[in-house]
Amino acid sequence: MKSHLRFLLLALLPLVSCSEQKGEATTETKKRPDGVTERRDEPNKPEIGKTHRDKAPGDASENLLKDLLAHSGPPSKDQKRSGIALMRSGDIETCKRALESMPVGPFYETLLGEFADRYSKEDLGASIEWLKGLPQEGHLQKGYSLIGRNAALDPVLAESFLRSVSDQGLKDEFSAGYLLGLSQQQDSRALKGLLADPQRIAALGLNQDIIFSSIVSGGASQTSVDQSLEIVGLLMQGGIVPKGSIGDSAIRQVATKDPAAAAAYLSANKELPNINRIAEPALEAWGNTSPIEAARWLESQEGTVRDAGAAGLAKAVARTEPQSAVVWAISITDPALRASTLNQIASRSKFEREQIRSIIQNAEFDQETKDSYLGIFK
Repeated sequence: MKSHLRFLLLALLPLVSCSEQKGEATTETKKRPDGVTERRDEPNKPEIGKTHRDKAPGDASENLLKDLLAHSGPPSKDQKRSGIALMRSGDIETCKRALESMPVGPFYETLLGEFADRYSKEDLGASIEWLKGLPQEGHLQKGYSLIGRNAALDPVLAESFLRSVSDQGLKDEFSAGYLLGLSQQQDSRALKGLLADPQRIAALGLNQDIIFSSIVSGGASQTSVDQSLEIVGLLMQGGIVPKGSIGDSAIRQVATKDPAAAAAYLSANKELPNINRIAEPALEAWGNTSPIEAARWLESQEGTVRDAGAAGLAKAVARTEPQSAVVWAISITDPALRASTLNQIASRSKFEREQIRSIIQNAEFDQETKDSYLGIFK
């Protein structure tokens, strides 16, 4: 019998221990002098890991704020960690206080971007009102761009804000984010509606280079080649054709994704204004990956598409096949484009001078024109 009782006691010990560790209330008994047993409940014991030092979420934000503002000068690693943690905490008011108390600089811009992104996702209208109250000077670019991107979900609010921004640099940042956000939406009606309304674009004061690079380059990773090129067409129809390399690099990014699709678009849109701005970078991209297929397609083309495509293909093969590049270049009917393409071939390739001279001498140009081209390949 004693061994049986001993076994029961041993079996119960772990259960008693666990109940105490979990903080369950325990009962203590005590006999009074009159013989009556008195029961007294002890307060719950604290849970494991909890101490009197534990703080509420608001206290945690305040501690991060103190750490962030503890020292002036370049931020330490601890200050950087505290700053990022605070901006991601969701404590909007404490984040605002932190940004208002910080000196403007690169670290400020980083934290502003973190906060702006989160705040605008939670409450776009409030974040835009907050943005209006910031001094429009220095290191606000990232915040403007991120709020602009999230503002694509409410074009009316976004464009109302854009019209109120006087600083062109900040307007460009916000509009770049806004247009990028529009271009990444699966439903492209909002973007197409904007592009089809030149007066609306002018009223917003949008920069053509910003429009083109944000929509085409930014949206290329999120949309199909067909949709991206359709948007390029809308831009060009609206007269939005940036000068220099911005437009070419944007189209090249799209064309590189699927050169054959880009070529099909060119075939179906030969009459599009400024179609050469698509054809040249598209054929250069295709020539870099599949020059034989690109050449076969180009042989069946004519007019502006063929000229621009020949320039693109010539540049693509200039380093590896300079003689072929020159053949394509001299087949261009536009004299100015032909000359500029030959100059680019000469600057890109190591060529056999006599072979190049022979190709040019046998071309059907007058001698003065031949001499000018021969002068390029000295």
